[in-house]
Amino acid sequence: MLVRESNAHTHAVVSNAVLGLFKRERALGDQLRQCIDILVRTVTACLRHMRPDGLFHDVLDDDTTFVETNLAQQLAYTLYRLLDLHAHAPQALAPYVDFGELPMAGWEQLAEKMRLAAVENTDEWGLVRNVCGSPRFAAPGTAAEGQAWAIMMEVARTQYLSNNRGPKHIGI
Repeated sequence: MLVRESNAHTHAVVSNAVLGLFKRERALGDQLRQCIDILVRTVTACLRHMRPDGLFHDVLDDDTTFVETNLAQQLAYTLYRLLDLHAHAPQALAPYVDFGELPMAGWEQLAEKMRLAAVENTDEWGLVRNVCGSPRFAAPGTAAEGQAWAIMMEVARTQYLSNNRGPKHIGI
């Protein structure tokens, strides 16, 4: 059983740390490369379970669990951060440009697909629906975390697009 929550938070923390460190240091040591490798492999493993609509089941490999929105936001955030890292330091992600199941050329489209799926689950009041709902996070609903990830995803996308000569593949 693949649990969504721990993977997604790990993606965010590692992608933020890697991007921040690389922007400051401009030198990528072995430990940072290991972090990137683990991050890309974990994201790839999660993306194998993406539904055609860009969303995921609460338990990734159990399609009897409810469909939820938050992981799509978290993975879109992570891919936008990795794309931003690649723009600042192409050598950092060079091993992943043609990375088997998840070549980098498709990252932007995947991130956008998940982002649009999350936007579709946002109601007229701006609440992201079908995230693991508070207080027990065992059923679809709303939660502050879902709102936070929506904002973080949009910020990561905006920073990536503004820092990197605009979108290559997505229409805005």
